[in-house]
Amino acid sequence: MTISFKPLSHSDFTILLSWLQTPHVKKWWDNETNYTLKRVKEKYTSYVDGYKQIGNEIKPIHAFIIEYDKQPIGYIQYYNAYDFSRDSEQLNNLPKSLAAIDMFIGDENYLGKGIGSKSLGLFLESHVFTEFDYALVDPNSSNLAARKTYENAGFKPFDDQTSESVILMVKPRNDFNEIELLEKKLLVSATRKSINTLDELLADDFKEFGKSGLVYNKQDILSRLPNEEPKELNAKYFEVKSLGDTTYLINFRTLESGIEVLRSSIWISIDGRLQMVFHQGTIIDGGGK
Repeated sequence: MTISFKPLSHSDFTILLSWLQTPHVKKWWDNETNYTLKRVKEKYTSYVDGYKQIGNEIKPIHAFIIEYDKQPIGYIQYYNAYDFSRDSEQLNNLPKSLAAIDMFIGDENYLGKGIGSKSLGLFLESHVFTEFDYALVDPNSSNLAARKTYENAGFKPFDDQTSESVILMVKPRNDFNEIELLEKKLLVSATRKSINTLDELLADDFKEFGKSGLVYNKQDILSRLPNEEPKELNAKYFEVKSLGDTTYLINFRTLESGIEVLRSSIWISIDGRLQMVFHQGTIIDGGGK
């Protein structure tokens, strides 16, 4: 089995039209448009050249045919999520380096076999994550097949950023995902009570600027956290940025007892193991002492 991606060309318009007319595609993709070959050419000709014109502005868009053992089976495209109109509220708190992806498997013979999620995973690594840090899909909430495909490819709903009709789902680059998982691990009571786990996750020269204004080193944390009362820290809006080959900055927010805190951490790969070297918490809008 070989899945590959061929840049969209004019010679693909006929098969693209046939896919756009199939019921399983038409139900979710431009379902108000009655596509003809002329309309396909009108919409997708600029995509062949890598752009879409919005008014007087030209925005990059990258369109491909999905091939399975050189057989065309579907369509996929990606672009900067902020380049094309969406409900502005929907994109609040989402990462800034964010690609939006649209795709479908057009050939019915390849549905229900996991090829969609496999194709998407390969496409992210070979194309999207060479340019963007995060990827976004926004399936209709009723499109259960698409939601399952995206879940299998590692996409997860972005906290509360959903509506009745659309679910925003986000996936970070693999290395960014590891940072996010480690950060979440440090918020769990079992981790915070384990001196050994804390010792593994915190660098020897770790420093924290607490939301109270106090400064802590690693030994302070190893002495304090295992003895604190269990806390429920609801975390959301994670965003990771690379500061170099082995250094990462992660920003996120937590809510505890009605107090919202903006948190930032720096992680460094030390001897092949990721460790936190810095953390800071800042109360948002004076939500507490």
